[in-house]
Amino acid sequence: LVCQCFAVLGFPAVGGDIAADITPSHLRRGALCGSFVDRAVQLRQRLLGTFGSLETAAVFAALRLGSCTERMVDEYVVNSLGGDKRFDGALVSRLRAAPIEMLSSTLPVYGFGAKEFEDAMLRVFRVNASRGFLQRLFRLLSSGGEAHLPDLS
Repeated sequence: LVCQCFAVLGFPAVGGDIAADITPSHLRRGALCGSFVDRAVQLRQRLLGTFGSLETAAVFAALRLGSCTERMVDEYVVNSLGGDKRFDGALVSRLRAAPIEMLSSTLPVYGFGAKEFEDAMLRVFRVNASRGFLQRLFRLLSSGGEAHLPDLS
């Protein structure tokens, strides 16, 4: 089901591991530059330009890092849509017809620890930024030791 959701968002759904099939190549364009706020805005825009929503980017990173599984995301999406555990055609049709805002709202909110946040930015999104910038951004976004990408808004 999460493969269907990513496919609806425009990502290729080849094979069983959607996270392994996606390379957000345009995120790698150039270093973030300017003030701290300017760089944070640039990062936000790049994530939104690639994934359509920060929630989608967070789930993508969590899948790539192995912090959650597609099955876990599937169950969350099905529950938030009020469905049962069967991934039938009607549910997939609802996903395909849904606007991106609705799809994003069905995804789990994922919080990253400090190391995981850096790994997501550097290894998954391949953001060209210093660890110092990423650590400062993590501290700004974190509450209770976790940072949530949607808080970049």
